[in-house]
Parts: sequence; structure tokens; C-alpha cells
Amino acid sequence: MRKSVPGWDLPKYHEADLIKRFRKKGEIFLDVGAHVGTWTLHLARYFRGVFAFEPHPAARETLMGNLEDNGIHNVSVIPYAVTSYVGKVKLTVYDAPARTTIFDVHPLTPIGRVGQIEVECTTLDSFVSTQLDENDVVNLIKIDTEGAEAEILKGASSTFKRFQPYFCIETHSKELAELTAKELVGTGVDLALVSRLKDTERVVYFVKAPP
Repeated sequence: MRKSVPGWDLPKYHEADLIKRFRKKGEIFLDVGAHVGTWTLHLARYFRGVFAFEPHPAARETLMGNLEDNGIHNVSVIPYAVTSYVGKVKLTVYDAPARTTIFDVHPLTPIGRVGQIEVECTTLDSFVSTQLDENDVVNLIKIDTEGAEAEILKGASSTFKRFQPYFCIETHSKELAELTAKELVGTGVDLALVSRLKDTERVVYFVKAPP
């Protein structure tokens, strides 16, 4: 992978273990918070199409370079943030682009703040209804957006109810994990079928993976 932004050397070991759970043929993969392509690069071969959402310019440029270097042509890179509404949002930017967040302060690692940028934003429901074909099927959704996961789910209920996709959602505090769990229930997800995996005391993954 290219080394043009800090954090280029992902995946970390826990991410590699998670990624292995989703190596199953499918139609569409939505990678929300794609960063430099950790998940997309490993899973693109298993899907007919991937939509990788990355609003941070430097991370997105590296992502596109990684796709080119690896000869991957079934990925569309979307320069939008994903949240609970359509419009524009301010992102708080840190020295490591992987910590970019819609909040004023990163929920887990607040040091290294650089400033803010304004970007276009959308919801998963809006994107799916306007950009995918009627017969497309979303099989997998990964969300890792440095604290915005619950907000994203507020704008994704139709997508989750329609496709009942597999998913991996990373949260960055106990409070954010509980908010995410609540929003998952609101999308029709049965939490009894969802694994809660801890990376640290603060980082929790909600995982619904293929058998």
C-alpha cells in the first residue's frame, strides 16, 4: 500500500481477522469510512461492485492510488461523508486522516487536531435509492467513521430493512456503542444475531457475518 498518509500500513491484526469473516461472494459492498482502502482492497475481489466512501482528500487520493496499483477496477470512490442527512458537514481533521470525525473532538484520540474542512454529505438511504440500480443487492456494509456510526444508521434504516446485509460497525466509546445498538434496533436488526467484539475497553465492533 502507498505510504502517502499516516496510517497507510493498515490493516491492524484485529482488522485482518474481521475482514476474513466476510470473504464470501456477493453483489454490492458499501465501505463507509474507507480511509486508504484497508477493507476495500481485501474484499473487492469477492463483490461485483464496491462503493468506498472517503471524504478526506489525502486519504482518498491514497485510496485511489492503492486501487490503481492493485489493478482493482470494480470500486467507485465516493468523496462524500455519510451521516444522517443530505447536504454539507464540517469534518474535524487530525494529523492522521484515519481520525477524521464529524465531531469537534475525536471520541477516542483527541490529540493532533489540525482544523476543519467542509464536505458534501449524504445518507446511505439516499445514496442507495438514487445511485444503485433497482436490482442491485447490498450484501455487506462496513462503517468506521470515528464516532458517527449511530448518526449514519439514522439515515440507513431503509437500506438495512430492505437488504438485511451483513455488517461490521466500529464504535469508539461505551456511550457510542450503546447509541449504535439502539439505532441498529431501529433499522430492524435483531441484536441476538449480532456479535459484540471488544478490541479495547472503549472500542467495540458490532458484527453480523456470514456463517
